Amino acid sequence: MSGGGGWDPGEATDDTQMAVLARTAIDLGGDTDTVAAVTGGLAGAYYGLDAIPARWTESLHVLLPGFDGRVLRLPDLIDLAYHLEG
Repeated sequence: MSGGGGWDPGEATDDTQMAVLARTAIDLGGDTDTVAAVTGGLAGAYYGLDAIPARWTESLHVLLPGFDGRVLRLPDLIDLAYHLEG
C-alpha cells in the first residue's frame, strides 16, 4: 500500500494488475460499482486492452434495446470504440 492509504498500481505484478486493481477497488467499500468502474477504466487506459484477463471478456456482451435482441460482443465493442474515436 502507498503511504497515503491508497494503492499504488506499480505494486501489481504484470500478470495480475487488472485483477488486483479491481479487487482493491471493491474492497475499499462504499460505492463499489462506481469505484470499480472508474478503476477499470483508468487501469485499461494505463495497462491496455491486453491486460484484461480473457475470462472477463469471454462473456461480455451488451444487449441493444430496440434492436430486436441484437448483442454486441467484445470485438464489436472494440470496433465501435475505434469508430467513435474518429
